[in-house]
Amino acid sequence: MKSITKIFAGAMALFLAAAAAPAGADCLEGTRKTSAAERAVHQKVGAVLDKAFPAPEGWKQASKRPHRVPGSVCKNSTGERLNATFRVSYLEVGGADKRNEKMKAEMMAMAAGGPGDAEAMKAKMEAMKKMTQDLHRDTMVEVEAHVNQIQVLSPGYPVEIAGGYLALQAVEAGDIPDQRRTTVLFGEWSQTDEGDWVAKTDPKASPETVQTATVIVRATPERTLSYLASADLKSIAALVQAAK
Repeated sequence: MKSITKIFAGAMALFLAAAAAPAGADCLEGTRKTSAAERAVHQKVGAVLDKAFPAPEGWKQASKRPHRVPGSVCKNSTGERLNATFRVSYLEVGGADKRNEKMKAEMMAMAAGGPGDAEAMKAKMEAMKKMTQDLHRDTMVEVEAHVNQIQVLSPGYPVEIAGGYLALQAVEAGDIPDQRRTTVLFGEWSQTDEGDWVAKTDPKASPETVQTATVIVRATPERTLSYLASADLKSIAALVQAAK
């Protein structure tokens, strides 16, 4: 397995953002401000996620969608169920830029040859498409995480994740070769006869309780395992365990 500092990756990580403030039209009785206790729970969850997915050595942050604390909920709500999201992506310093320059040069060389006949043009277009796919595959690792959001997961092949966490891997639909979707499960889950995984939650639990969390990584299997090994999955598991 390549060193995590030697591979390109973009991590679109974790989803933990409090539910956005509801529009007045969606609340029959209008809205109310969230309480200090409600905001404190969201702030705690957001802080954990902010630290759980740091940039690996030699990487730079490409984008980030920070956790947002809800300012209001529906008046008739006795407590808004915790529903938070967080995203971040990283690129290896200098790596993606060099790859982009090489791809541009190759594309310009193809274009310099003139349009040619239909078959030649088709071949050029396919070559350019492959270069774009290779660039994405070699530079991107996308990660997202959900808290109290995903209740049913499609079947996948069990894979071993550092720390002994339950994870499912499936072929990711799309144009990127070798890409897989790997989902790490936190909380209590059971499998149906059809192979789906269903979250076991307590409807009577406090609205602020973190009952489930999922971390989803889209990348080649090797890059997925490398990134997950660097992430602080223990802190995510602790959020769920602390809620029991």
